[in-house]
Amino acid sequence: LGFLIPLCDTTIVVINRLAKKKAPWIGGKDHTTHHLSYLGLSDSQVAIAFCGMSVVSMMMIFVIQGTIVNWSPKHEMFFGGYILAVFGILFYVTKTRGNPAPADEAKSKQEE
Repeated sequence: LGFLIPLCDTTIVVINRLAKKKAPWIGGKDHTTHHLSYLGLSDSQVAIAFCGMSVVSMMMIFVIQGTIVNWSPKHEMFFGGYILAVFGILFYVTKTRGNPAPADEAKSKQEE
């Protein structure tokens, strides 16, 4: 859970780039943070959103370490559901308005 957000972001970027027949190891402006800003969030709002998800993940780690003695299927469902929810939300964000504004797209093509 501690590395959930970067792992989800990287996985989503690779999936989206492979779907567009692009090389996943070449950089671009298609990470989830970029897509959140394309949706209209400011840089500080994007940072707050990611910090919030990180805080929730860290709190879950403390719960796992401090209170769960015997791991059960209900724990797997709860924590697995959280992981799938974070991944699903971030993946959905890349699909809602996943394209940069035309000016941003032209700028990124010039940079390449």
